[in-house]
Amino acid sequence: MTRSGNESAQTARVSPSRLAAGHWCHQSNRTIGEGDIYRAYSADCIADSSRIRTPFFYQGSWWVTVSVHYPDRACVAYKLRSADRFDGTPVSHREKTAGATTSSARSDPTGFYHGMIVIWRGAAHVLTGPPCRFVPGNPEPQQQELFAGGEL
Repeated sequence: MTRSGNESAQTARVSPSRLAAGHWCHQSNRTIGEGDIYRAYSADCIADSSRIRTPFFYQGSWWVTVSVHYPDRACVAYKLRSADRFDGTPVSHREKTAGATTSSARSDPTGFYHGMIVIWRGAAHVLTGPPCRFVPGNPEPQQQELFAGGEL
């Protein structure tokens, strides 16, 4: 990963297929060709219920996508960590966006979602920043991640 020009965000180049939106197939009644990074978009779920969609795996960690930028399909994501391994005081989306704290949360150098509690597989986890911007790049090897357990 490399630093990008804005704030503390990092940039990672990944296979464009991981960022693909896919398309709806009426015959099979499902989305086909959707990339795992795109599929992990969860900002709407976090704001509504603190739950997340299935995260994606990248360089030994699980990540949750919180925004998708068009037309380049770049996705911004935060690392997912189990709540008991988070150093700090986790907060809910509601607490983070309450009143006067919203502007300070938006200017947090570790990112707006840093320290936010989310629910995955029925357990509390925390999103940790700084965020990473995933952009289309060269295809990455897939086999090395097949047997990786990942760290929360």
